[in-house]
Amino acid sequence: MKDIALVCCYNNAEMYNNILKRTLVNQKNIDYELIGIDNSNGMFPSAASALNYGIGESDSEYIIVVHQDFEFINEDALASFFQYSKQVNDNDILGVAGAVLADNAKILKRFIGRNRIIYSSLIDSTNRVKGFKKVESLDECCFGFKRSFWEKHPFDEIACNKWDLYAVDMCLEAYRNNGGVYVIPIDSLHHSGGNITKNFYKSLNNLMKKYEKDKKKIITTCVVSDTRHPDFECLKLNLINEVRMRRKR
Repeated sequence: MKDIALVCCYNNAEMYNNILKRTLVNQKNIDYELIGIDNSNGMFPSAASALNYGIGESDSEYIIVVHQDFEFINEDALASFFQYSKQVNDNDILGVAGAVLADNAKILKRFIGRNRIIYSSLIDSTNRVKGFKKVESLDECCFGFKRSFWEKHPFDEIACNKWDLYAVDMCLEAYRNNGGVYVIPIDSLHHSGGNITKNFYKSLNNLMKKYEKDKKKIITTCVVSDTRHPDFECLKLNLINEVRMRRKR
């Protein structure tokens, strides 16, 4: 059994090989396995289904889910993630970036580890953490958990039936089971910021209905939504996003 398994579903082999795989070669003091899932042919309809398959193929107690364009900077970054993983409880989730609500309970406050994210509009690079920082949800570029948690709570292939919010769902599941969600200081680089599509809001709607009895709000690193009126809330947020995207053009 390896120390830790990295599971990545990719659709761009060049990016996967030249960014993620290339930087993993330099990692020291860690015995890891890399489970790469080539989805360039569209074999898997969602991130949840691909990741469940990939984790099932792994043989490690600790799991990291990572994007194809994610880079571990320092040679001890992965070993540090592993050491942090050994310090948490079975139902806890760790990641390199996450979000909470600010004091006014309306605006997102975002935290990162020692990472450098190119599109800083997604994550406020001034809010770097020095240890465990409790947050509501994590960015999907890189997050991890114990295999035992996944065995009880695999990725939800119904609620997250496309390519969005599977990390948020995992975080909400952790809190539902008395776990915690934390950003940790890992030196890394995410090469893209991603896009919000209509499928994002469809998945958000699913999560609002799934957790409406547990949470008044669903907090992601992109938006905050009220679970009381999920259909109306997602319609509103989708329209706001469409206006924002048209102005960018």
